[in-house]
Amino acid sequence: MADSDDVVTLSVPEMVQATYVVTTSSPPDDIEVAAAQAALRLPEPLRSGALQMLAGPLLTLEVWPAEEAPPLPLDYLRMFGATSAELGVASTATHVVICQAAFRPGWPPAHEWNARGVAAALAQDLPGTLIDAFMPQILNPKQALETLPDEEDRVTLTRWVLVPQSPDDHGIWMTTKGLDRYGLPELQVLDVPPTLAGPWTAVLSAAAVVLLRHWSRAVDEADDPAFVSISRILRVTGADVAEAYGDHSGADPSPGVELPLRLDPPDQFDEQTFLTIVPPDDFPDSPSEFLAQVCDDLFDAS
Repeated sequence: MADSDDVVTLSVPEMVQATYVVTTSSPPDDIEVAAAQAALRLPEPLRSGALQMLAGPLLTLEVWPAEEAPPLPLDYLRMFGATSAELGVASTATHVVICQAAFRPGWPPAHEWNARGVAAALAQDLPGTLIDAFMPQILNPKQALETLPDEEDRVTLTRWVLVPQSPDDHGIWMTTKGLDRYGLPELQVLDVPPTLAGPWTAVLSAAAVVLLRHWSRAVDEADDPAFVSISRILRVTGADVAEAYGDHSGADPSPGVELPLRLDPPDQFDEQTFLTIVPPDDFPDSPSEFLAQVCDDLFDAS
């Protein structure tokens, strides 16, 4: 579907899914009982939500002998920070518990919150190694529970959406990794000068906050949508940067910066759609100078 100059139009999946894995050598006798006991340890309202999803088809757990389960993505786990000791424990466990949840797009992302909560509590109970299959990444169960929303449904988004970096001949390719949890394309920015990699990690994290806010509102307001349109310009402020890292005070009088988006469809290399941050059409200087100007305006850098 074509976009106008003011909006970008995105497809909306019917459902979004979350998968968490617990490897253990102490499998539960009854996984349904163990899952319910794990859910009971969650705070309200997550506890009630998880129990409701467990009672229906939206949240399921299965126990597999390790030799019959899908193989663990050990190389990717190592890439995302797993130690040799952690990989050794995970790969030598006798059983694998697969926890999967599905839910509609929009806010709240109940599939992620409830699946992570139940899987993390179960990993503590058994005990076992907790793996977020989306990243994929080994998570500390206690710390995973701390990423769940507070009583106002607020989370620290940087604990759900990471910003990987890949250097190339023209600078650094930076993307988000985690917006797909919500049914969104990932953000990317190309050819970032190495000296701006740190500030642009914060910019992308804040842009993810704003994008998710616009996306969730558009999906929630639509009537059974197949597509929704959001503004092609993301306005990001210092308050959005703070929110990405867990400060929800919202105190920032600055006007912020405007980040134009371009929808880039899949190519043969990665088969992934991206929302690419680009300079405004009338920006008079080079793309790298636009990236520097964003940091100057947002962080008052000299």
